Amino acid sequence: MDDVLSEIDEHNAKEKNIIIFNMNESESAAGDLNLVNDIFKHLDVKVDTGKIGIFRLGKERSEDKIRPLKIVLNSKDEVGLILKKSKNLKNFWA
Repeated sequence: MDDVLSEIDEHNAKEKNIIIFNMNESESAAGDLNLVNDIFKHLDVKVDTGKIGIFRLGKERSEDKIRPLKIVLNSKDEVGLILKKSKNLKNFWA
């Protein structure tokens, strides 16, 4: 029974995550936060960035490999809104 409950909790926690691939790494976590803020502004999404988690996945490697960026949001509704508007990011990095 505990295994089922822990699996449900884990699934609920993962519903609040977004993974961004191929986004250049900044010198610091603050730089990644600024990039994420720019993305949210471009998408016209209001997210309290003081209450979210942002970190790179994997070990730091050579400069030719870019680690994915994981963003842990406050709710799955925020994730849904961002994913709904994500088509507007095609021109963001251009």
